[in-house]
Amino acid sequence: MSKILGKQDIVQSNDQVLELVEVPEWGGSVYVRSMMAAERGRIEADAAKFKETKGKDPGFAQTFTVRVAGLCMCDEQGNRLFSDSELDLLRQKNALPVSRVAEVAQRLSGFSKADLEALEKNSGTAQAGASDTE
Repeated sequence: MSKILGKQDIVQSNDQVLELVEVPEWGGSVYVRSMMAAERGRIEADAAKFKETKGKDPGFAQTFTVRVAGLCMCDEQGNRLFSDSELDLLRQKNALPVSRVAEVAQRLSGFSKADLEALEKNSGTAQAGASDTE
């Protein structure tokens, strides 16, 4: 039987996952990290808000992939490379590598196919099928 965890065990654990992703379009590789629960929660809340407004505010639909990639690209210690205010820099880049990074971030963050399909249904932008986590 495995150890029964207490609150301190959970809080003190380093559960962030990093993966090195090859991005030949940019001439190298980039680290991608898993999202924190709060970050994923904000994305899901924005998707719900987008659905409630019946898509009248296109912000979520236009930024999902860039936002996920920007949240999760990081250095070797897991520190973000792009702040929220710098996401416009990623919007100007080739969609293929940005999408590749976002797909890895979604997989590392536990987005299941069902989660992505629900976001896609709500926003029309999430990459259903991009994750093989179920």
